[in-house]
Amino acid sequence: MWIEELSNGKYKYFERYKDPYTEKWKKVSITLDSRTSRAKKEAQKLLEEKIAEKLQNLTTTDLLFENIIDDWWNLHKKSIKPSTEKTMIYAVNEVRKNFAPGIKIKNITPKYTQQYFTNSAYNLIKLRKHKSVLSMVFNYALDLELILSNPIERVRLPKKVITYEEMERIEDKYLEQEELQRLLEAMKNYNRGYYVARMAEFMSLNGCRVGEAGALKFENYDKENRTITINGTLDPTRKGSEGVKSTPKTAASIRVIDLTNKEIEIIEEFIQLHDLRKHTNPNYKDMGFIFVSSNGIPIGKSSLNILMKKANETLDEPIKKPLHPHILRHTLISTLAEHNIPLKAITQRVGHKDNGKTTMEIYTHVTKNIKSQVVDVLDKLYQ
Repeated sequence: MWIEELSNGKYKYFERYKDPYTEKWKKVSITLDSRTSRAKKEAQKLLEEKIAEKLQNLTTTDLLFENIIDDWWNLHKKSIKPSTEKTMIYAVNEVRKNFAPGIKIKNITPKYTQQYFTNSAYNLIKLRKHKSVLSMVFNYALDLELILSNPIERVRLPKKVITYEEMERIEDKYLEQEELQRLLEAMKNYNRGYYVARMAEFMSLNGCRVGEAGALKFENYDKENRTITINGTLDPTRKGSEGVKSTPKTAASIRVIDLTNKEIEIIEEFIQLHDLRKHTNPNYKDMGFIFVSSNGIPIGKSSLNILMKKANETLDEPIKKPLHPHILRHTLISTLAEHNIPLKAITQRVGHKDNGKTTMEIYTHVTKNIKSQVVDVLDKLYQ
């Protein structure tokens, strides 16, 4: 408690207390005619009563939005993979900083929430992430009975205007078979890139993600039944030398894939190489992975990414498309679509929970081209 003398000769007594919900310090005060010991005791009693009344009138709805998002995030990150936490934290921090600073959660309305998205300078991809975070935060608040409804449910994101040029760029998301074969050959011949290229060739037939390919172990391979079980991915938050295999992206990512002759040939080649390296390289680290470097370390995304770009530069006619490991997966989708494989079978092979956006774009684009060939055939038949 502290005292300030007023200009009218009276004394103002102050006391601080901490708001249990916002964790901010607040103060109460009373004014008395004197500052005698008796007055001080009286002031202390009155201030304590005032604080008690303030605290009694507080409810959990006085919590600020930033307190709720902090509580939710501390709980949520315990239930997700480190790699997911790493990608989510940026959106969480952006929302915490910009969405409703200093505003009580009970005062956030659908209109306020809509204005945030309408006026935001963030691009559509970021806004989708922000909406996802907010949806989880408000559902958390609903479960705790802090709010009566989720204000995010009626929010609309601005629609993206897709230009003709953007639609045309769908072709840049996959390689034609001629492009794929030229690239793989260049990768095999580029500066000790042969075995990384063989892993890329496997991926182009299998449809697995680069992290899934790197996490494949010998125990996943069933030669007799000609299958391989994809049940994990390399943890991108850990060093490759640690060889940490984590759970897959989704439940649908766990799948048993029938192998082609070429895939079996590639796996058998790595098995023989594994046996040779174990007995000739004292620094070889045997962690049971199939696709590894000369030291037994799983081949990662970076190695494949660099090799694809460097090898492409050596071609007489370099491929003018964005080259990255994921394009191998997209290439399989386009190849299977071109050969009339049903969409359901394609998504099962590549491990999609549902018809993914890119899968649908490529499948629709390729099958439209096939449909246009129907007219050409009919025209020739009925000339």
